[in-house]
Amino acid sequence: MLAKSKFESDFPDDPLAATEAFTQFMGFFGQATNTLSFCLSLLGTSAVIRTLGLKTTLLLFPTLLLGAGTIVYLYPSLEMVFVMMLALKALSYALNNPCKELLYQPTSKAVKFKAKSWIDIFGQRGAKVTVYLCDSALVVSFSCQAHLFVFPEVLS
Repeated sequence: MLAKSKFESDFPDDPLAATEAFTQFMGFFGQATNTLSFCLSLLGTSAVIRTLGLKTTLLLFPTLLLGAGTIVYLYPSLEMVFVMMLALKALSYALNNPCKELLYQPTSKAVKFKAKSWIDIFGQRGAKVTVYLCDSALVVSFSCQAHLFVFPEVLS
């Protein structure tokens, strides 16, 4: 949303140019994420898991997520969001996902298939829906508060 609004403000009279700039930005983001993920996977995943252990490595990602959210909250800019999202997506692919897969190793094939299917289908999508609903509720709440602030006559 930040990038889209930035490019719309950069090209106010040319929506085609704004869309093209946004597309280039997202393409660069995807390439940077994949490159960083590849480098981290190639050089760092096994070393981090061996050094910290599986339990600590699994706790590392939520800790980094909280830290990144705090940094973005304190310094809200497109560049900061870009860097934090780049790092988090790369760490998710290179560190978090391999650790989750390692948790399935000690189980039987039947349990692995059932548990992985349930987690992938219901767990992850359910979590995304929950976050979307919470986010939507916050957006509605903030827009109502902003509306009442801008139009105080609604209160009378």
